[in-house]
Amino acid sequence: MPSYVGYRSRATNRVAQSDLRAAIPSAEAYQTEHDDYGGMDLAALRATDSGLGASVDSVAVTGGGSSYCLGATVEGESWSVEGPGATAWHQSDDCSGTPATP
Repeated sequence: MPSYVGYRSRATNRVAQSDLRAAIPSAEAYQTEHDDYGGMDLAALRATDSGLGASVDSVAVTGGGSSYCLGATVEGESWSVEGPGATAWHQSDDCSGTPATP
């Protein structure tokens, strides 16, 4: 049983991380269309990319519109990434806490 639990946790982590990796180009496309990330929220990101992964559940614009945080949660396992450039990953939905390696 413990082996299965570890496998399931790793799998849900990978889904959240994969959805975030796939969302980064959508955030960059938003920036290209609008000259910065200001105004980018989850609805705007979904309008830019209708195929955005279902686990992506939070978008926060930081740095006065020059950077962002994307978050995803799958079965209680949360990850987030700071952008542009995926500069840091976090095991939280809001880029808080110590950076982690995905």
